[in-house]
Amino acid sequence: GTEALPAKKKFKSLDDARTRSLAETVKEGRLSAGASVADFPYNKKRVRLISPAPDLKEGTRGILYWMSRDQRVQDNWAFLYAQRLALKQCLPLHVCFCLVPKFLDATIRHFGFMLRGLEEVTEECRLLDIPFHLLVGFAKDTLPLFVTQHGIGGVVTDFSPLRVPMKWVRDVQERLPSDVPLAQVPGWSWDRHGVGQRCVPR
Repeated sequence: GTEALPAKKKFKSLDDARTRSLAETVKEGRLSAGASVADFPYNKKRVRLISPAPDLKEGTRGILYWMSRDQRVQDNWAFLYAQRLALKQCLPLHVCFCLVPKFLDATIRHFGFMLRGLEEVTEECRLLDIPFHLLVGFAKDTLPLFVTQHGIGGVVTDFSPLRVPMKWVRDVQERLPSDVPLAQVPGWSWDRHGVGQRCVPR
């Protein structure tokens, strides 16, 4: 007859099966969300326009997603909105992260963890043919210069309720060219069951 698995091996197999099942369920959910984020209906009222420039200027060469709080590609609603905007305008999407020398009381261990996460973001963006740029310095000093040099016509960022990141956004707004709109998308703005990252073009 069939021999029973040893107890430890059996439990390990069950755990592996459950892990696989969860991973496959998440993957299938993303794949079934839609072929492209460009076709996904969204509520513009959920996007907060911070700067007074409502339209993209002529000669725009790209859209920028300024990654801050949401340091990931998957399930990132500001990333999705920036991607949708880029697809609608037939423009390349750029992603940047501003690495400040010190943030609040962050330890070396915390920075190491964050940098390892950004390495994963960089690799995932590379696989999706989306340029990722690590800008060293405060956003107010590095981001406006990047926008000018790359002909960025619109900037999208995520939202953090913390005082320091909110100040970063205000500082960037003040230094961006007046004809470059800055939009902010909170992480709760999208129906998490209706959007998948399947739409990112390769």
